[in-house]
Amino acid sequence: RRLEVRGEAAGVLVVDDFAHHPTAVRETLRAARQRWPERRLVAVFEPRSNSSRRKVFEKGYSEAFDAAHLAFFSAPPFRHNDRPEDFMSVPDLAAHLTDRGLPARAFPDAEALLPALLDTLRPGDVALIMSNGSFGGLHARLLEALAEREPAT
Repeated sequence: RRLEVRGEAAGVLVVDDFAHHPTAVRETLRAARQRWPERRLVAVFEPRSNSSRRKVFEKGYSEAFDAAHLAFFSAPPFRHNDRPEDFMSVPDLAAHLTDRGLPARAFPDAEALLPALLDTLRPGDVALIMSNGSFGGLHARLLEALAEREPAT
């Protein structure tokens, strides 16, 4: 799953990628900017894997989203034996990016993220969804909601 176009609705291109490490995220966003240079790039990221959720990567992620125009984050899923202090804070990451001039928002999960993403997306955008999981079915749910915006033919 590398820059896989999942569909387009209401003028928004929805793209899926497996990127789940700061280096992969950075390179994926750069490749997307090269592929669609005229479009606004909206990064949507879920740090799902055990390694990608680690606090040690927080600084790397804070520098990985520079090629995006906007960023949306879903909090990492926690398991019963996780210690929160071992894992990165997506609100802190979003705040850091915003302070650096990249508008970013953090949400507790895909359910909370979707309405805000829909309010933000406009025709011509690329919504680049990055996760090594299903991200709560976000791709299909986003395309379905965007399709409802399109005029009936």
